[in-house]
Amino acid sequence: MPTLPTQRNLSPGTPGRNNSSLSKPRRLSLRLALGSITEVDASALVVGHFKGVAPRSAELAVDQAIGSVINDFENRRMISGNLGEIFFIPTHRTRLYASTVILAGLGNFSNFTTDSLRLVGMNLIKGLVSTKIYDFGMVLMGSNAGNLSVEDATRTLINGIYEGLQNYDPDGRIQEMTLVEINEEKYRKIREVLLNFLKSDFLTQKLDISFSEYTLTGIQAEPAKEKISPLNIVIRTEGIKLIFSALGESATLRKERTISPKIIEGIRKKLEDSYGKPQAEEIQKAHGKLLFDQVVPEDIQKVILACKGRPIALSLDSYAASIPWELMYTDHPDCPGFLGLNFPIGRQLMIDAPVTKWLARRKIKGKLDFLLIGDPTADLPGAAEEARILSRFLSSLKGVQVTTQIGPKDNEAEEVLAKLGSGTYDIVHYAGHAYFDRRDPSESAWIFKDGGRVRARDLVNLSSLPALIFSNACEAGVVEKIYHTDKYGVAEALLRAGLINYIGTFWQINDSPGAFFAGKFYEKLLQERTIGESLVEARKDMIRKFGYKELNWGSYMLYGNPMFRFK
Repeated sequence: MPTLPTQRNLSPGTPGRNNSSLSKPRRLSLRLALGSITEVDASALVVGHFKGVAPRSAELAVDQAIGSVINDFENRRMISGNLGEIFFIPTHRTRLYASTVILAGLGNFSNFTTDSLRLVGMNLIKGLVSTKIYDFGMVLMGSNAGNLSVEDATRTLINGIYEGLQNYDPDGRIQEMTLVEINEEKYRKIREVLLNFLKSDFLTQKLDISFSEYTLTGIQAEPAKEKISPLNIVIRTEGIKLIFSALGESATLRKERTISPKIIEGIRKKLEDSYGKPQAEEIQKAHGKLLFDQVVPEDIQKVILACKGRPIALSLDSYAASIPWELMYTDHPDCPGFLGLNFPIGRQLMIDAPVTKWLARRKIKGKLDFLLIGDPTADLPGAAEEARILSRFLSSLKGVQVTTQIGPKDNEAEEVLAKLGSGTYDIVHYAGHAYFDRRDPSESAWIFKDGGRVRARDLVNLSSLPALIFSNACEAGVVEKIYHTDKYGVAEALLRAGLINYIGTFWQINDSPGAFFAGKFYEKLLQERTIGESLVEARKDMIRKFGYKELNWGSYMLYGNPMFRFK
């Protein structure tokens, strides 16, 4: 347990008191503390949470103190992170003083402004009063990833909190807050801004603030364990422009690029046509570099190249998802090569995905259950052989249970659909026919014997899904370029149904290389690699085995969390 903070440099008097006012201003004790937020003695600790972003900085330190609950909730999409939403987590039997951790939703980091922070401050007070929490500690939100200056963030936060006090706490029950900062340089900036702000007539007419400073001493918080956080990049389309927002360690970079959809489609076609050609490597590198330069602004390129080996989480709208990011190429000396060979990449579609329906059975049972579906139409001998090879390999491993279904007899569409949503399996691997219906994406499907289909519109209603579905079939990862509320392909349908991880393909795949790739992927995955790392290593193994002419290596893409592990 931490010890109580020690007081230092308590400012005399109460800067900000307005003695000439007939109506006494609202009292507030404002403490500025130097140290870790995990050491603050308060009823609640407040940290900000950006939508779709794993915990980092102060949020990560708090999360580690409470057993990584926040990270788990984020992986399961149980925390929306929508702007202004307040999420409460009890902290019983943890090393914190606080009995509650409060996540303040900051929305999308690409859209965070002073207006966003003001709303967060107001809603925070409303949430505190509603739950009868009258003292709290928090960090200054928005001055790092939100890209606000320390001065703007400090002023906006205090004003938002004041408006919340006026609107939601007229009886004056909340009288104490602690603002904490672990970085000494930033602490001094916040202190300077606060002292100047407290002298302003604007504030003294509103609040009677008692200001003090503290240093958090004694048994210090364990520093947040080193954790590689992904580089988060949001890409959305506005007409013929792509709008980029990249969340680095300390700031958000926003850039835009005017594109030619016709040129991008031409590059895609050239990449696809490199299949089987002796000069495939040269074609892929030349057009991968052209794609990188045509699509990605130079400043965003620099951010990406500076993060070699670090996972990249791409949040994409429907058009941006149609771009083969994994096949972009750079010849920069610090990070030469294809992005899909240098970075574990995970995609997320900009859709209102529900809470994940993965049951985490592996944590309870201590083993992985596979369902292998091979050649359900009886016309793909390579797919049947793929299922047999994978079955033999996986069955030889400890802690793995495999159910193998090959051919039409064992694979009726209705039975497969039921198994997908049964909650029985951790990983489902499909090797068979699939197609993407560009006229009506909701009709996109896995194909079975005698016209049987598992359609996108059927998949969206499933529950109790596996943690990963690997669809080793042609076009199994394609999404519609134009957003529809009721039309979507197989990949999007499963994500809308609550699937946490999906691996599909851009283009046609060949049987033998496809089976090889899947085997290498599972081999790495069961060696406790992340999904993203396993895909990178499988791509490299694929090139070593078959060369660049088998573009299968670059056709696979992950929709999900590149940092997800099974063991």
